[in-house]
Amino acid sequence: MRILYLTNIFPYSENPMAGIFITRRIEKIIERKVDFEAYATVVKHSTLSKYVYLLKNKSFYAPDLGVKNQNKSMSYYNYIIYHLNIYDYFTRLIDKDRYYKRLQTKFFRIIENTIDISKFDLIHAHPTYPTGYIAFLFKEKYGIPYVVTAHGSDIHTYPKANLEIRKSTLEILNHADKAIFVSKKLLDIAASVLGYKGNNSVVIPNGVDVRKFIPMDKFKIRGKLQLSTDYKYVGFIGNLIPIKNAQLLPEIFNLVKKSYNSVKFIVIGDGELYNYIQKKCQEHNLEVIFTGRIPHDDIPTWLNTLDVLVLPSAEEGWGNVILEALACGVPTVGSNAGGIPEVIGSEEFGRVVELKENFVNIFANKVVELLNRPLLPEKLRERALQYSWENIIDRELEVYKSVLNKTSRE
Repeated sequence: MRILYLTNIFPYSENPMAGIFITRRIEKIIERKVDFEAYATVVKHSTLSKYVYLLKNKSFYAPDLGVKNQNKSMSYYNYIIYHLNIYDYFTRLIDKDRYYKRLQTKFFRIIENTIDISKFDLIHAHPTYPTGYIAFLFKEKYGIPYVVTAHGSDIHTYPKANLEIRKSTLEILNHADKAIFVSKKLLDIAASVLGYKGNNSVVIPNGVDVRKFIPMDKFKIRGKLQLSTDYKYVGFIGNLIPIKNAQLLPEIFNLVKKSYNSVKFIVIGDGELYNYIQKKCQEHNLEVIFTGRIPHDDIPTWLNTLDVLVLPSAEEGWGNVILEALACGVPTVGSNAGGIPEVIGSEEFGRVVELKENFVNIFANKVVELLNRPLLPEKLRERALQYSWENIIDRELEVYKSVLNKTSRE
């Protein structure tokens, strides 16, 4: 069995943890000695298109791929680069779906001319759109079966913004030999909102490395990080962006502080709301540690400083940070967005708050509830163990085998 992995979410020098869930899969596939090649599709701006782009957008990221050999996660990927031209940029302004389809067609041709596609038995694309479109083209031309994994925004956000993207997403899902969804909620959205029939679907969430994410001595960890051992800590880990409802953090923290005085807060991550959140926390005179973005390998240490993790997201495919917290024996208060309730499970493992009127007040009260009545760390970890990457990869390998067995019979 030889697998071709395709993704447009990938690690680069400024953010080696981008695409971490795909990298973790690859690491486990390597351990199983499965033959594979992974290709990441990278868009680069030409000098002219860059300046035209900047007229409309204040910034864009241009990943530095020159340090590939110095970065283990980057070394797993072959980077396929397409240099945008001015025509591509204006196409994007006029018709985003046409632009994305054009890009994926370009990547399809580059990959087709770069590798011997006939040596692969199956393609696994992440996420559904736009990368799944490349897999769709390979199946259409060469008859190679493909699996696609829906991660979140590719289902709950992008198809709502553009009718053509919605049509393309359905085309990709319906023609896939198997469509994997990281949560049942995401599958439900694809069915109820997009009209996906679901006869080729399976739910397999992202996993957690239970060897790295382990309970640690809170007092020792706090001492190591020069944090107070006289307070409890409530924290957020993730991108500081509106879809995560990160703008609500100052108000949530302030309400928690009013009800539970011996508490401090930690915000781990970066994003467009960073300065806003920092300013609002200062206005409330809250003691908040802002770490910025940190390496994923440091997350277990910081999770172990927390008594409660918060995730008030407006949308969420699965909510893997909750799983990582559970593995460390830390409970979460989360919204009922997307797959968050599926990760938390029941009140044995955390609290789920419905996104409705008085959300912030109810959310803060649930945090205080867990500060006053801590959950058993051992029970939390037991729940996380069933989602170990080993178990997740077992399930995905079974999907591959079933697809290939079905293809061979046909």
